[in-house]
Amino acid sequence: MMARATSSDESPTPGYMYGEIAKMTLASFDAGAQIERYLLKRCGNKNPNVKHKALQIIKHVATSGRPDFRVNMCRNLTVIKEGQSF
Repeated sequence: MMARATSSDESPTPGYMYGEIAKMTLASFDAGAQIERYLLKRCGNKNPNVKHKALQIIKHVATSGRPDFRVNMCRNLTVIKEGQSF
């Protein structure tokens, strides 16, 4: 599901996926950590569509997902800022 949510095509990520990904982070700490690593990796992708989708998912999960996710994303602000400036 994560690969489909951050695909390189120009179509937007379906809205229900944001909620599903946020729920996945709430399931367990390990699931949240895996999603975090995956999204940070996708932010480093050269395709602007992938970066934009990954940043949108990070924004949504940070507000409605596991609180640890937000804290861990704050530790990786350089990757996120590079993605925003692309």
